[in-house]
Amino acid sequence: MKKTLSVTVFACAMALLTETAVGQTTKTIYFVRHAEDQTALFQQGNNGKAFLPDCKPFMNEGVREDCCTEVVSPLGAKRAELLAKWFKDKGLLPSITHVLATHKVRTLQTVLPIAHAAGLDRDLNGDGIPDGADVDKNPGDGVQQIPAFVAECEDGYEVAHNFYPLIVDQLQSLPLGSGIVVAGHSASLYPIMQTLGIDTSSSSRFPKNAAGRVSGYNSLWVVSVDANNRGTLVTHVRLDFALAERVTP
Repeated sequence: MKKTLSVTVFACAMALLTETAVGQTTKTIYFVRHAEDQTALFQQGNNGKAFLPDCKPFMNEGVREDCCTEVVSPLGAKRAELLAKWFKDKGLLPSITHVLATHKVRTLQTVLPIAHAAGLDRDLNGDGIPDGADVDKNPGDGVQQIPAFVAECEDGYEVAHNFYPLIVDQLQSLPLGSGIVVAGHSASLYPIMQTLGIDTSSSSRFPKNAAGRVSGYNSLWVVSVDANNRGTLVTHVRLDFALAERVTP
């Protein structure tokens, strides 16, 4: 009974979003955290058999920390694949007009399959190069990265949370009728939603770890934003995909 009720509520929510998108009275945002990740390694030495983590030290508010390039793990890659399938199975891909990520590689990798499935990276002129509308370090792939032209651990850009207001600005600038997927970080997703007027105090709808950040990788939040850029939580979905611990090509 509980499962049937949950499916019914979600179906009603999606029907409402479809109707409002047609009337262009709101824009719909799908928030997800990046998928499971791991530190990227680079080859070192003449024989190329040594691998070192791609990290660099920096000072974060007077404390020495390391900024490492983080990429999705094999488990995370599978989650990204299944996330795109979820959007397809729910019939949501035709409504997706924008896909946003941060300058961190793991967020880009999480939503690239969605952008591709939604056709945001189409080759429009037949030259074999994707012609997505995004303007960033990886142009044409259909995912707009914010900040757009900086590397993951570039000086001054090591902490993604510091730049979440740029994502808020982008969301507020997009037109009514937009369908937007946003991949963010555990520290920034709730502040972004709060800026849009969402109360994130509920521990069931907004799972948190001890630091008050997003807990886990399986949550998706659907938010409807009106003409005044005020958001309303439509639904919170737990995407408990059957992920294999070992993923083979």
